[in-house]
Amino acid sequence: MKLLQYFAAAVLIVCGLVTSGAFITSCIHSTDDNTTNTLTNIIDDSALVAIWLHDDQPVTDAELKLLLAKPLDFHRSVARTLLSADGLSETEIEHVVATLGESEIAASKVPVTAGACSQNVEHRQGAPGAAHVSHYQTFNDPNRGREYLYYFRPLWCADPDNIRWDSSSARVTWALWAAYGGLAGSQLCSQPHRLLVGDRGAGLAGGPENVRQHLVMGLR
Repeated sequence: MKLLQYFAAAVLIVCGLVTSGAFITSCIHSTDDNTTNTLTNIIDDSALVAIWLHDDQPVTDAELKLLLAKPLDFHRSVARTLLSADGLSETEIEHVVATLGESEIAASKVPVTAGACSQNVEHRQGAPGAAHVSHYQTFNDPNRGREYLYYFRPLWCADPDNIRWDSSSARVTWALWAAYGGLAGSQLCSQPHRLLVGDRGAGLAGGPENVRQHLVMGLR
């Protein structure tokens, strides 16, 4: 039953009849509570995956690995459906989608510089000691464009090599992996710690505010 409802919503989106994220969410939630659906059931259909991601549910490590193993064109198709549901124009959508590259989809580890206070921070699903974003700032880099700096004040002190990022949202997790793989961390040896997210990553994730609500910093 739930798969039929997903399929119906996907058809409406693809045909351009529905682009409302509110409709997507209500469609998914108006399902039989006794029927459990997972990403595994719909992993081969980009439109259904986009609807699933739009619902901002947590994603398991196994589901994330399945998703990240999909080819580049699949991720671009997912991104187009998501951003269309967000109400972006075709020009805005293609600006984000065109920047996704093969290496950015790969689920391999991001290299780090051992012991550096500014370095790439890897992802860990369910990272312990999770600290939420305290606030964020927006600024424009002359070379890279608009960027967002997210601040964290964890209750722990740790070697920067042991710091990880995570998210309580499937969409945010997927988007930041699709755009970057790892996130640029800075001031990791003192408070507050910071993570950098660019405009395309924030756009894929549903906007900078959605990132703020779901992004967390934890431990290895």
